[in-house]
Amino acid sequence: MVGVSDLAIQTLEKRYIAEVEANETTIESLKAQYFFLRDLISESGDKLVSAVEHYLKWLEFQINGKSMGSELLILIILFNGYFWHKAVISL
Repeated sequence: MVGVSDLAIQTLEKRYIAEVEANETTIESLKAQYFFLRDLISESGDKLVSAVEHYLKWLEFQINGKSMGSELLILIILFNGYFWHKAVISL
């Protein structure tokens, strides 16, 4: 016969496993949602430019209290590794 403590342990184990799975799902969701933050430090070229563009939009970047319109262009010069990368980003 299974004792009360054995049932409690089994219940806790099941709860623990369910919570770990839920946390893993949440972590994967956050990684997908904020992929551009990792790309800011690990990518170069077009992927880096795309990450910077996404980041500025995510920040709701403003100039002089006004949101940037789609007609505003920003020249970005980024150093990544050994190469300078120049890009114009249309926001």
